[in-house]
Amino acid sequence: MEAGRIVQVGTAAEIYERPNSRFVADFVGAVNLFEGSARRELALPPGVAALAVRPEKLMLSAARPEGFALAATVSALNYQGGVSLVHMTTEWGQPLKARLPSAAAAAFSRGATVWASWDPADAVALSR
Repeated sequence: MEAGRIVQVGTAAEIYERPNSRFVADFVGAVNLFEGSARRELALPPGVAALAVRPEKLMLSAARPEGFALAATVSALNYQGGVSLVHMTTEWGQPLKARLPSAAAAAFSRGATVWASWDPADAVALSR
């Protein structure tokens, strides 16, 4: 619900994995939102207001992978037992979060440049 209106109906998994708006994407959990007229690094198609990618869907690597990837600098690592949250910022100031197994996150350190990518099927195009 947003401002007293129902904005999406579905199972918890449906709403989390395929939110229908920026509000829902942000309300039901952590999300990386690429909004508005995106930079040339991530051009959004006409009619798409934002692209939502959940932190557990981001893949990080020290070397640039094949295909699409965004360069980012690690700003913080939050160890949470079996998983860690990696906080990053792109060169244009876009904050990113990746949730990785802690053993994988240990390969990265604060200040390191990393490459963030995701499977296109894991991104949700939002029109509002």
